[in-house]
Amino acid sequence: MMGGLPEYLTAQAGETAAAQPSSFSAVMRWRDGAQGVFLCNNDAGSRREEYVFHAPGETCSVTAAGLTIERSGHSATTLALPLQGDGYEAEHDAFLEAIRSGAEPPHSLAAIAPSLFLAELIENGFSGPVQLPQTRLRAAPRPRAPRGKSILVVQSSELQTPLASLLPQYRFVSLEDVRESAAERPDIVAAILGRGSSALPADILDKLPRLAVVGIVALSLARHEPEALLARGVRLLNGSTAYAESVAEFALGLAILGRRRAFLSHDVMRAGGWGTVPRAVGFKGMLNRAARGLRPAIKAARLEAFFLSLWKAASPIVGVPGHSALRPRDLQGATVGLVGWGANARAFAERLGRAQAHVQVYSEHAAEDDIRGSGAVPVSLTEVLAADIVSLHRGLTESTRHCLGAAELAKLRPGTVLINIARGALFEPNALLTRLKQGDIFACLDTYEEEPLTGSHPLRSLPNVFLTSHIAGGSPDNYAAAAVEVVRKVAAHLANEVTPSISAERLRTMS
Repeated sequence: MMGGLPEYLTAQAGETAAAQPSSFSAVMRWRDGAQGVFLCNNDAGSRREEYVFHAPGETCSVTAAGLTIERSGHSATTLALPLQGDGYEAEHDAFLEAIRSGAEPPHSLAAIAPSLFLAELIENGFSGPVQLPQTRLRAAPRPRAPRGKSILVVQSSELQTPLASLLPQYRFVSLEDVRESAAERPDIVAAILGRGSSALPADILDKLPRLAVVGIVALSLARHEPEALLARGVRLLNGSTAYAESVAEFALGLAILGRRRAFLSHDVMRAGGWGTVPRAVGFKGMLNRAARGLRPAIKAARLEAFFLSLWKAASPIVGVPGHSALRPRDLQGATVGLVGWGANARAFAERLGRAQAHVQVYSEHAAEDDIRGSGAVPVSLTEVLAADIVSLHRGLTESTRHCLGAAELAKLRPGTVLINIARGALFEPNALLTRLKQGDIFACLDTYEEEPLTGSHPLRSLPNVFLTSHIAGGSPDNYAAAAVEVVRKVAAHLANEVTPSISAERLRTMS
């Protein structure tokens, strides 16, 4: 917190007669004149840490309740500080992250040794100048902050740990800091916007003349007014890989379970049945039971082929698709058609390839070499819609809204598994309902044109539809990985490393 050990220390260690003192106090002074007071009672009965920092007209207190800021003439403001994790698991994770990133782990011996040395001096009641013992091996000095360089951080709950490990040499400032600055802030060279943050207001951007890069912990950038940032010459980075891996994992699960008719089997089992064919009820159920009862007589009269053709023709009326459409199938060897190509589709295609499925892709923007590089084959939309599994990965734009209507959905073959983990408005809603009511395809839908889906929406009552509440890319693991990815990308950009960013052309195909 103070940037290093104090220059001078005066400590008291409990009672002088005690063999093992349990209470300690110390007054510390740093080279720049700053002073600190340390109080400790190991017999207090609970572990409690509090930190108080004073500056002219301002006091900052860190307690279990969070960070409280008190300023002259202002009411106190308290901000919650989420725990960053403690114990062996956190140290283990930090060690692995240090291996991946090359950054010094926050739990390293080099980082904690000076604090342990200071604690020993206090426990021994030391008074005098503080100087680390000279050793033959010295820890590498912690990187110093580039002169006059800061990073604006908004909504930092998942960002605290990666910021500390990947960008320790920068000073972090808040939106409130920028708002209260009367002048411009040329020291701020980057901004990192955490999950749930909003677009940076124009008056804030006007105060950041040297803002070079903005990292956004999200996949979609629509709510952050990305065009305005690009117009100012700011580079845009997002958590594309983290979200893509999470969404692709979810999509693979849907593809496997949908292909096996597991969701249908679940409903049948809940209703007391067995297999993957839902039991028809009402008039349709009566017709089905009557047909099964008459089947032996029809077969004996050698009229089975004639009546079977009539039954298939009447399947939209009787309401139960043919058994072949509901028969469980493997993902291995199936043809999977992807509508759209991006990070999500690429990650999904790679997983499908390892599962030995055949992947076809329709995209209006992607280069064929890019698609083939992931083991997929570029084809027309008609060919994709004829696949065993059809999965949507398109961004929502004015040109793609309701791009899948009655004509396109009519190309889906009986038994197709239809997956939408992209945007609900890609479907023309009435056309989707009409196609699903035929009962010969199965849909796994995670996104909808209007969310949340209304309680009386007809999609909720269709037996051949599996519904989830926009959860394909929203787990805590996903959020944490996205935070690390964005901070790492910003760090790489600030270190002048080549970092892929989002262009204006890419924005036009994203949602």
